Amino acid sequence: MILDFHDAVYRQVVAGEVAQDTLAAMAGLYSHDATQTYTQLVGDQPTKDSLRTYFETRAEQLPEVLMDPRQRFWTVSHDAGVLGMAGYNIDRRLIHSVYISETARGKRIGSKLMRLVLEETRDAENPARDRTILVASANTRAAAFYERLGFQKSGTTKAWAIGETSIPEDEFYISD
Repeated sequence: MILDFHDAVYRQVVAGEVAQDTLAAMAGLYSHDATQTYTQLVGDQPTKDSLRTYFETRAEQLPEVLMDPRQRFWTVSHDAGVLGMAGYNIDRRLIHSVYISETARGKRIGSKLMRLVLEETRDAENPARDRTILVASANTRAAAFYERLGFQKSGTTKAWAIGETSIPEDEFYISD
């Protein structure tokens, strides 16, 4: 079955105005997609269960994140539900959460969602200021996606940990 998402709806999520069903769908997409992605990237350590627990806990914090006026999200939805989301910190111009459901990948939904985020984070008063995103070093598919959008690898690598497992991430940036 081929799904046609040409009539998908893109919305900015506003703190305090997000419907509970949208919030639940965003949390579910984040938890599921992050668990699947990082399980493929890091292998057996940490275990899939510990990854699931980690991302489910972070997903439960989404309502608090949405109440912070510096945090912004865009979602894309269709009859099939929430297909994707992108979150970013407007002050730091850091894009921190981009997730597209498996059924919507390869349909240009992520590209359109990122164009909206990039437009929203453009700094008219300081156009030389970069926007950044961290991408797991092993996630070559995501890195290629961001490079197609015009992001460049900065050469900076950071790491975060789940338990004893360190997950290196490469910083990518885009300028206006």
